[in-house]
Amino acid sequence: MASAGEDGATNLWDVGTQRELRTLKTGANGINSAAYSPDGTTLAAAGHDGTVVVWDVITAVYCMS
Repeated sequence: MASAGEDGATNLWDVGTQRELRTLKTGANGINSAAYSPDGTTLAAAGHDGTVVVWDVITAVYCMS
């Protein structure tokens, strides 16, 4: 699961253990939406300021921004 907020970070969670796996810093001015790819390996996050960032959630590396 992913959660995001006004600090521009997107947090990834293991639902089974209820533990945070990692935090992805976007540099955006607050995140207003986030979505996983169908295979769950990529996450796109959109900021209030129009920033869109795509992450590889396995390596926590930007795929594109």
